[in-house]
Amino acid sequence: MRKSRVNSITYGALFCALTGVLVYINRLLANGLELYFFWIIPIPVIIYIIKFGVKQAIVMNTAMVLMTMIIAGPISTSAFYVLGSVVAGTVYGAGLVKQKSAGYLIISVVVVSMVMMFISYFVFAKFFGYDLMAEMDFMKNTMATLIEKMAKGDASVSSTLMSIFDNNAIFSIIVISSVLSSLLEGFLVHSIAFLVLKRLKMTTPPMKSVSELYAPLWLKLVVIAGLAGNILMTQFPSVAQYKNIIFPITIISYIVCFMFGYILISTLIAIRIPNNKTRASISVIVLLLSLFLAAIVVGVGIFDIFTSFRKTLIEELKNYVKQNGQA
Repeated sequence: MRKSRVNSITYGALFCALTGVLVYINRLLANGLELYFFWIIPIPVIIYIIKFGVKQAIVMNTAMVLMTMIIAGPISTSAFYVLGSVVAGTVYGAGLVKQKSAGYLIISVVVVSMVMMFISYFVFAKFFGYDLMAEMDFMKNTMATLIEKMAKGDASVSSTLMSIFDNNAIFSIIVISSVLSSLLEGFLVHSIAFLVLKRLKMTTPPMKSVSELYAPLWLKLVVIAGLAGNILMTQFPSVAQYKNIIFPITIISYIVCFMFGYILISTLIAIRIPNNKTRASISVIVLLLSLFLAAIVVGVGIFDIFTSFRKTLIEELKNYVKQNGQA
């Protein structure tokens, strides 16, 4: 018991010291690292929880936040990001100890990230140096420049496209991008935790292959609503008055279709090309090309979402491998 307590104090002091060094380096770099705190700090918190439990971790987390306040100041953005990071690590670690599903673990991190973004972007935006109106004006000017180049001097086309990207539409894009950033952070923390814990031969979170991710029914309904709403909005002027509702759903639908399209393409590449290095190189090339051929990838995604092609393909491949293995 005494040895365990000494170990917990030693590990806690080590992780607090590492956090202090990270915060100090961030201060030297004029807060250039604090956006990455959310990817780094939860990992030692998760490791500590697996070894010593949540109650001991709360003490260590408090020490981390207090040390950050001493180094960066009691009211600072660094203290906010460290606080959010240790909360995310604690929630994730507690879920991992209770053997929660991968979806639960990822969503727990996503929720904390979204709360942090909401506070930093909307509630205390000035404190964090974020100007929402300036961001919207910049995006609107950028869109106007791109639309003028695409329209090639056609005033009617230019005005039509500009009417789509009004302030409400741009605000929707900012909100959607913030939500997507939180989702990516959730997946990133989950992936890093899996790799680190596997390396340390500790309890690893459940990890599902990306090729086995399928669209649930509710997501299919969202995609249908987004695609149908976009068609109705372009064909019937009376529907355009609901653009503020339809536009965000349409954007989400296209992003989801693009994601599943790339998953299907990557799955086919993985099946056809067994060599890891060659497969990785081709996947990067395909990703770069897909950015220029987004419409094709979205079409592939629609096919993947509303058919069982990929699921059937993977099941047949598993049966083939199983039969050959038994043989």
